[in-house]
Amino acid sequence: MQFQQATADQLAGMGPGFQGSWNNVDIYQSDSVSASGGNRRGAMFGQGCFAYTLAQVAGFQRHVPADHVWLSLPELLIEMDRSAANGMTTLYGNIYPSVVEAEDLRGVSITTDQ
Repeated sequence: MQFQQATADQLAGMGPGFQGSWNNVDIYQSDSVSASGGNRRGAMFGQGCFAYTLAQVAGFQRHVPADHVWLSLPELLIEMDRSAANGMTTLYGNIYPSVVEAEDLRGVSITTDQ
């Protein structure tokens, strides 16, 4: 096993804070942590720890009048608001992205005592 330091190509593709990989684990560095008491809290997450999805908009937007709906898809609702007083039409998009912990063993909390 060997730590593989990040190259310029990796830094461009992996985003800010990427330092390299060890044993197929990507390592990121951050200068921002939340403080709780005298401790610093962090975490390490592996691929597959989180699952991402879009909620069905229909369950949240039952109160929108049908004549205001410009586009209705299962995960996206665009409604129109018309103001005759100033001659403006505004479109509002409603979308509900969500994240859930899919596998507990792929993520750990790290608390560092100061």
